[in-house]
Amino acid sequence: MKAFFYKAFGEDGFTRSGLIQAEDELRAYEALTRTGLYPYRFFALPPFLSQLLKWLLRPKIQPRDAITLARNLSIMLRGGIPIVSALESLSQSLEKKALRQMLSEVLEGVKRGLSLSQAFEVYSDVFPLTFFNLIKVGETTGRLDKALMDFADHLERIEGFKATVRRALIYPIFATASAFGAMAFWLVYVLPKVTEALRGMGAKLPTLTILMVNAGEFIRDYFWLLLPFFLLLALLYGFALHSPRVKVYLDRLFLKLPVLKKLFFLRALVVLCEQMRTLLEAGLPIDTVFERAKEAVGNRVITEALSRAKERVLLGERLSESMGKEEVFPPIMVRFVAVGEATGTLAEQFGYLGYHYGQELEDFSARLSKYIEPFVITLIGMFFALVVISLMVPVYDMITKLSL
Repeated sequence: MKAFFYKAFGEDGFTRSGLIQAEDELRAYEALTRTGLYPYRFFALPPFLSQLLKWLLRPKIQPRDAITLARNLSIMLRGGIPIVSALESLSQSLEKKALRQMLSEVLEGVKRGLSLSQAFEVYSDVFPLTFFNLIKVGETTGRLDKALMDFADHLERIEGFKATVRRALIYPIFATASAFGAMAFWLVYVLPKVTEALRGMGAKLPTLTILMVNAGEFIRDYFWLLLPFFLLLALLYGFALHSPRVKVYLDRLFLKLPVLKKLFFLRALVVLCEQMRTLLEAGLPIDTVFERAKEAVGNRVITEALSRAKERVLLGERLSESMGKEEVFPPIMVRFVAVGEATGTLAEQFGYLGYHYGQELEDFSARLSKYIEPFVITLIGMFFALVVISLMVPVYDMITKLSL
């Protein structure tokens, strides 16, 4: 999606300005007019600037806030409260200011005659597209309360799996950082003092010891460069993510990393199955289901496989046959999909797969520390072996000279 800056007149006669996300200028203009804003200045922003401004100006709404909003709104609608009254109540009772302000603007749109999905459309960069798809289905079927509850349950499961991945990565990151911290401490503080004492006793330092001492001095003298270095790396990584070719390379790399590849792969499969289940249960057409699933997976390798599978399905091929031609999809997934197609329970089969891969993800995350420990121990052991060798060689030479 592109970001557009606008200045517009409101129905109250006052001017307003802001950012809106849309696929093109026409859709952005239509979204604004539906909310009672009539733009008189309108232009697309450069990609980098749009990303920066969007991050700075977008309402600070977390996934947990979206879950709470959808669930509370669903309960109110299920209890027979009209949509306007439900929005009014939520806009006054919610704690987060950004959420209350957003609901107030949505409420104004609904009062002007917009549907709930149209009123929320201005915030397409805040909520996932699944939110809008399920609301539109709920409005069409007359089961808006169920659609909102389905979205809340869906997003809660996705966030739970993401939290599992984050928890699994905490130990490897902490252990690796601690190992490098210990190495830096030895190089910067301990080793120089020991080598200085050896020089004072007339010991000749070997090349390995000198190299390690020089490394410690370099870290000590240029430590302040680490912060801008890591900031530069973060910026380069952010720019790289906007290049489809680089993003494919990085995602392919993530799926080949020792040990961690299974974690990233299971996470992508869980999100894919959960997305397919939710959208198929909502009754969306298969091409829309594929598009929304591609956007949610977050891995370009699997996204490209889904794109190829979608093209073959639209040409008349069965979904299981199409997915079976892509190596990235496990055979068990293809078999479950084939059963779902044969029995008319495709959404349920994706639900079973999501549960299966979710359990596997949690089990693997719990065991991840055991896989990482040998690597960290080996890394620290190799470093201290170098330290011991670099210290023992001059000590041995000095003892040999004294004995002579």
